[in-house]
Amino acid sequence: MDELEGIGAVHVQPIGPAPPKIKRAVLFRPTDLIMPQSKFFLLFAGLIALWCSVAVAQRGRKPTRAQPPKFTGQEFEGTFFADVSSVLQGARPTPGSLAAGNAANSSSKPTGNAASNSPDSSAGPTPASAGDGAWGNLISAATIEDMVKNSKARLDPIVASPTKFAGGYKEARREFSLLALMFAVIEQYQGDVRWKKSAAVARESLARMAANSKVSSPQAHKEAKQRVQDVADLLGGNTLDGTPGGELVWGDVIDRVPLMQLLEWAQQESVNPHSSSPENFKQHKEELQRYSELVAALGKAAIMEGMPDADDAEYRTIGQQMVDQARQIGLAIQTDNADLARQAAGQIGQACAKCHDGYR
Repeated sequence: MDELEGIGAVHVQPIGPAPPKIKRAVLFRPTDLIMPQSKFFLLFAGLIALWCSVAVAQRGRKPTRAQPPKFTGQEFEGTFFADVSSVLQGARPTPGSLAAGNAANSSSKPTGNAASNSPDSSAGPTPASAGDGAWGNLISAATIEDMVKNSKARLDPIVASPTKFAGGYKEARREFSLLALMFAVIEQYQGDVRWKKSAAVARESLARMAANSKVSSPQAHKEAKQRVQDVADLLGGNTLDGTPGGELVWGDVIDRVPLMQLLEWAQQESVNPHSSSPENFKQHKEELQRYSELVAALGKAAIMEGMPDADDAEYRTIGQQMVDQARQIGLAIQTDNADLARQAAGQIGQACAKCHDGYR
């Protein structure tokens, strides 16, 4: 024992890795989620205060309102007349003239048997005279020339061959009817207009060609090609040889079927689309002017003396309505009134529908 003294204690190292340390588990208690009452009441009071402050701020804020419109003076351009007196016709009546007119009407009103034998003023306009010289008020010389040129251009491919004529003879009849009408108008036109010396000869030959275009045949195609050449000669500055066979008879110029087809075509080609909106009206005034003048001429031709049903009061009223509304479109173009043009185009459509339903 004495020998071991002084040697000291021996430290023994464990063999192998040290055992893992065991961490103490933390126990979770449901009561840990429960907020103390003092903190809960403080949070609740804060939310109430925040809600109240927001409500007070919203109550004091002025509601957002739309800004009032601002007008520059151009928004109603074309809707109202800038000067109504500039589009009125005739002198402004006075109270004295109105009283005198009423007295004259009452004194001239027929009574008794005279009233029953007098013409009915509600019967509509009388058939137009063949030589009344009013064409210049309805269609301009420039429009007549444009219609002749454009019709010839549409006929060129139709008469190019017998096969094409066989497929387009119905369109050829419409075009030859339009040309016959234009040269009949030229024949009676009072004023400067092209082709007046050859108008009667051209009118007769083109009206005959329109009648022969009811069917397709080699003879009809040959004649159609010659008539188109006649128009080309006139456009080139030449005159046609020949003598007209007689005076102008409107019933021989154009049949009612192609006349109605031309009215429908003019309406769908230009009058309706070019008056449908202020933008279209503004962009296509010149074309709308030409086609409205064509509608006026067709409406007048429909009720010319010698035309079918020209002595029918209702038919004359329909034709006159087309003329009047077409002239309203001309007035709309002069005064830059797109709304007036649209309304007049609608009236023309109604007149066409009445005519188709009752007389086609």
